[in-house]
Amino acid sequence: MAFISDLDSLANYYPPTGFKFLVRFLEIGEIPVIDSFFQEVTGLRASVETESYRQADRTYDQFLPTKVTFETLKLKRGYTRNSALSLWVRNAIENFDFLPATVHIQLLDRNNGPLASWTVSDAIPVHWGITEFNAESSNLVIESLELKYEFFRQNKT
Repeated sequence: MAFISDLDSLANYYPPTGFKFLVRFLEIGEIPVIDSFFQEVTGLRASVETESYRQADRTYDQFLPTKVTFETLKLKRGYTRNSALSLWVRNAIENFDFLPATVHIQLLDRNNGPLASWTVSDAIPVHWGITEFNAESSNLVIESLELKYEFFRQNKT
């Protein structure tokens, strides 16, 4: 893992923007998926749950880690009809047939090069929806997809 180790490098460092990214479904069972353009990704978060423990000779609690939990991954994009990804979601919801997927999320720099990436393992759809229809506006129809997953890892870039 690379660290910014000197003050000169730190002074010239600027955090990346979050508007250039890719989301790829690498595999869904044995189905290759190519339709994975999204406008928003949230939920790439992990939390450590703890249990409080007090030793008999102490006046304060210690906290022991018990497990890691992961948030629901939420994706939004323009509505896409009959894509491989849409068929995967429909199959899960309509037929209760859940095929876990591997999802790769990549943050890009201004030249579309990779800055960081994460792999989400064994994701399954748990929510799907589209925005409201309104005869008084000309907004795009946006579909949202929520995925539960076992874990994610940050990849070496």
